[in-house]
Amino acid sequence: MTGVTRKIEAGPIDGTPVKRMFWSIISDYDLKTGLCELVDNALDLWKSNKQKTPLKIEVTLDVQRQLISITDNAGGVKKDELDLLIIPGGSRNNPGAHVIGIFGVGSKRAGIALGELVRIQTRFKKEQSFEIEIGKAWLETNDWNLAYYEIPDIKPNSTYIEISHLRKPLIPKDVENISAHFGETYDWFLRQGCVIEVNGTEIQPHAFDTWAYPPGYNPKAAQFDAELAPGGGDNCTNNRRSDPRPRSRRRQLWSLFLLQRTTNCEGASPTRGGVLRKLASRSTSS
Repeated sequence: MTGVTRKIEAGPIDGTPVKRMFWSIISDYDLKTGLCELVDNALDLWKSNKQKTPLKIEVTLDVQRQLISITDNAGGVKKDELDLLIIPGGSRNNPGAHVIGIFGVGSKRAGIALGELVRIQTRFKKEQSFEIEIGKAWLETNDWNLAYYEIPDIKPNSTYIEISHLRKPLIPKDVENISAHFGETYDWFLRQGCVIEVNGTEIQPHAFDTWAYPPGYNPKAAQFDAELAPGGGDNCTNNRRSDPRPRSRRRQLWSLFLLQRTTNCEGASPTRGGVLRKLASRSTSS
């Protein structure tokens, strides 16, 4: 018996994470997963910075030198947000943010999974350029402080990531495989004006016209009647008489509405929502 008759605070528990958590995620990534994570981050950063310049992402897979580099014009990282590049789970995103990646997490996680040394240079707008390096020596210590450096200016609104000491060697076939994978994965974005290059060759979009499914489990369809209420709201109903517009028009609106909701993006291309909103506005006005 301790004699304690009510709950009292006994002291704090140190919840500081340990760096070996980084090693545990290496097996979760292959080349395709890691590079897509970094491309997703550029797409999210482009959107969050509200860039007006069309997004361009350049990926270099240097088989001879065994280096991976990714350059984008997505806007760069602000000085007061550089810590997001090393904080575990750190992100500018909030639970309601409309993103497809996890910027602030993926840059270090994917980079470390692909190579032992990750060098990141970034410049937000026309402000000072900065560089950080995430390497094996830092990962093997318990100190979470990481030096960042002022460097000669790189292009405004840009970020450059270089990954070396690769965990798995690059082979010539990787260039072909990654190019095909990007064309399939980012088909929609490429068609909206986003440019992705691999080793200087612009990736072409590749859409799938048909889908494969097990016998007897073909895709199902559900039809609803809906109207887009003034002011951006939406009302759904099973009463066909509630909307005087032709049935075909109502179905078109609902399809656009569903696409708009599932993509969860706002703004102009190459984010997903902009074109859909324009189409929806044309439909409602006709």
